[in-house]
Amino acid sequence: MAEIEIQFTCTASKDEVSDEEEEERSLSATEVSSLVTVKAGCCSFNPVSKSGKRWHKFQMIILPFIPIATLIVQNCWSMTNVAKHQQEMTILGNQVDGTVELGRLLTALQQERADVAYYVFSNASHRTDNKQSDIFSTPEIKKVEMNLEKSQNSPNMNISLNDSEEISLDIDKPLTTISTEDTEIQGVSRTQLLKIFRKTDEILEAVHTWPTFTQHHMKEVMSSKLRFQIKLEDLRKTINDAGDTVEKKMVWYNLITFHIMESVVETMKDASAAGIWKILVAYKDMIRAVEYFGICVVEGTNFFGSGTLSPPRFVNYITYDALAWKSLNQTKDFVAVIRWKVDNMTNNYLEFKNISNWRNLILANTRQDIDFNAAYGYYIVMSKFQNELRELQTQLLEMIRKHMKIEAESADFHVSLSMSILILVLAISPVLIFLVSNATHAIQVFANTLTSKTSELRREKRRCNKLIYQMLPQPVAQQLKKGKTVPAENYDNVSIYFSDIVGFTNLAGDSTPLQVVALLNNLYNMFDSRIEQYDVYKVETIGDAYMVVSGVPRANGYRHAAELCTMALDLIDGAVTFVIPHRPDKKLMIRAGINSGSCVAGVVGTKMPRYCLFGDTVNVASRMESTGEAMKVQITQATKEVLDEVGGFQYEFRGYQEIKGKGELPTFWLSSCPKNAMKSPIRVKPIAAVSA
Repeated sequence: MAEIEIQFTCTASKDEVSDEEEEERSLSATEVSSLVTVKAGCCSFNPVSKSGKRWHKFQMIILPFIPIATLIVQNCWSMTNVAKHQQEMTILGNQVDGTVELGRLLTALQQERADVAYYVFSNASHRTDNKQSDIFSTPEIKKVEMNLEKSQNSPNMNISLNDSEEISLDIDKPLTTISTEDTEIQGVSRTQLLKIFRKTDEILEAVHTWPTFTQHHMKEVMSSKLRFQIKLEDLRKTINDAGDTVEKKMVWYNLITFHIMESVVETMKDASAAGIWKILVAYKDMIRAVEYFGICVVEGTNFFGSGTLSPPRFVNYITYDALAWKSLNQTKDFVAVIRWKVDNMTNNYLEFKNISNWRNLILANTRQDIDFNAAYGYYIVMSKFQNELRELQTQLLEMIRKHMKIEAESADFHVSLSMSILILVLAISPVLIFLVSNATHAIQVFANTLTSKTSELRREKRRCNKLIYQMLPQPVAQQLKKGKTVPAENYDNVSIYFSDIVGFTNLAGDSTPLQVVALLNNLYNMFDSRIEQYDVYKVETIGDAYMVVSGVPRANGYRHAAELCTMALDLIDGAVTFVIPHRPDKKLMIRAGINSGSCVAGVVGTKMPRYCLFGDTVNVASRMESTGEAMKVQITQATKEVLDEVGGFQYEFRGYQEIKGKGELPTFWLSSCPKNAMKSPIRVKPIAAVSA
């Protein structure tokens, strides 16, 4: 048997060498062609021929122009972007300048709204009491505001009206009242109101560019500056009419200020510059915050003067109070400096600390006694709070202008840098072309050697890999190629198949060694072509013994038994139609045995390493084959249980078989597999019979 095995190996190797050489020659030619194609792409050429060398040199000379052209395009693109950025900054600057006039008008209208609201409210209240509310002149109010500013660091503010009167304002109290010995603050004078009107008119006259209002309901009022002036004057004439209320005036003023505010915000488009967009958003939010606080001042003053707010007015206060603080907080989130200044202002200025107490009182909307002095105190402090916010708004505007200047300087720098790079590239280009020309000559000298050596190396590498993968599983072989040790692994779920030829000893005795080799070669080629269709691994062949495993070296869950049993029936089916080359009159019969369980797999040996399986599962599978019968597959109880989980397999109980070291074990004949589970094999051309 040893002699037969050696002759079989030698003969198979000799037959395979000629086929492999032909295949390798074909692959080598394909490799060289693909190598050139990969290197040159659509402009493929032979680097060894004269025309190929000329074409190669032309390509290498053209090559330096590619980065040159790229840099030129890049610099042009960069300068275009810089120019766009400069244009964006210019447009933004014009927009900022254009919104200054509208911003002043918005501020004037906001102040006029607050004063008109307080005037209408206070005079309407005193008409009810049959009192005249024209108490304070403009100098007196200015004196109140000046004393408020002087009292920032005092817990109790004393506001002087004249030499003999003094108003006491206790900031620590939740509700502030302003009182004098002989007089109470009751309203805003008509004289002051007329002065405020004149100031608003002057600012309105200074507006050169009037925005376009597309809303249909606004065209009648604000289609032009002249029409707006007429409508504004008509409104002023109705102030203090009988039945006049704060609500009637505020609806008109709120509508006007809202649309002017939105016009200011929309005029300033968002910029993409990283350093300026946050400030722009903060500036817009600050504009909204001032507007919303202005509406809150009107409603808050109405609360203190009326003792409570009606549901519509209360909802209005809550809405604009939430919007105001939201806009202010967003401004603080976007600009850290504004956060610090607002926090410093509200924490250090004592009159502003009382704003939270007033706000909580209004939000509670609990009815209380009417207190015009408290209303006026609230009006004064909130007006100053708005003025402080307007000052921060101005600072934000200056920050925007500063950043625009920085962005413009940065754009100029990038233009200069792009021009410098462009000049440098143009200066270095001739040197690069000269060096590339010399390098091209050296490359062409080694072109033939490089191509042939690369092709030969790849061809030998494929041969080596193919040989190694025939001896060892591919994952194991790859680990060994990397110089890593491959420790033995334990596999819990595997199935092992053994088969041999019934009567092979007598058949070999009646045949010559060459005939035996031809028989085994044809048989194993047929077996190999069929097992390729399944998730199995061929371990080895020793003479007529054929060993296959499933679940090793790649685990496949519980499919190992189903794969191996289906393969076993497929091999039995192939053996039925197999023809012995030198004995066509004799039927070839095989017997097979399968067992499932666990085993240990590992590489054994260093000179000629083999991938071997060890364990009781292997021994029992071998006994299943040796105690089996011709053209039948004997399986163990363990294999049957795994097949039961899969379903679709049929088998019959054979009985108990004596297994060395295991005692008697129940065994079964495998009858059939699920329909369509057996895969169509690849037909292999048999080797012709060798005559004796």
